[in-house]
Amino acid sequence: MQLVGGVVVVVVVVWPIPDPLSFFFIISPLGPISKMSGKGPGGAAAGQVDTAKLFGELEKALGAQHYERAVDVCESVLKAVPSDRDAALTKLVLLIKLARYDTALTFLTRQTALKLADVAFERAYALYRLGRLRDALDVLQAGISDGTGDSTGTERRLNVLLAQVHYKLEEYEAAEGILQALAAQTDPASHEYQEILTNLHAAQAASGQVALAQKKVVAASGEGGGKGKGEGEGEEAASFEVSYNKSLCALVAGDLAGAESLVDAAEGVVDRAIDISID
Repeated sequence: MQLVGGVVVVVVVVWPIPDPLSFFFIISPLGPISKMSGKGPGGAAAGQVDTAKLFGELEKALGAQHYERAVDVCESVLKAVPSDRDAALTKLVLLIKLARYDTALTFLTRQTALKLADVAFERAYALYRLGRLRDALDVLQAGISDGTGDSTGTERRLNVLLAQVHYKLEEYEAAEGILQALAAQTDPASHEYQEILTNLHAAQAASGQVALAQKKVVAASGEGGGKGKGEGEGEEAASFEVSYNKSLCALVAGDLAGAESLVDAAEGVVDRAIDISID
């Protein structure tokens, strides 16, 4: 709220829906690389490429976070063995990690080791980061409908990104529906649940469905009614983003006192975090 010429002007800015990048790296192939260093025969014959040695170099480059060097090693493996899926998938993830999204998409059109259906998430993520939201939407919806999401965790990742794309396209109700389903499948005690809840509140506030948003916020956070300004110390401590988005719901509903209380709660989270870091 701002006071301009004696008139109260309400400025509503929905806390940005978190980027799904953190979810993306949960599924990257960078972790299991150490298992790849033993691939193939060791001690290649003269004139042959020792892929086991190359994977050892790849492991070292990744451990040192020398990602450009790691891309070069992947290319050396693929030059010798174009069908090596591990090298191709690792290169794809590295290109995205390095924000080389156009290069990642070009690589996908030229490589032969990966089926496009198997890397729907990575392909859609690159499109999303390039702002090609409709293209990303098409890839995600096709990936979900054609059964790509049958493997463990894949459908969840596709839906996390799908919700993000809908949000960016201002299709808030679609984003909300997906996030509700994801929240129902997630352990409320997990950090991931808080991220999903933050996204859900942002979508609800943006869509203007205030009454529904407030009802679901109360149900999701386990609050009772009539707590007033001191409500929910446990909820208050849960996250700054949750309190902030709840304040927007209250603000749009015309509950200025409630909005102020929730903003105070959000500020309290930040203050405590600063105190802890100083201590």
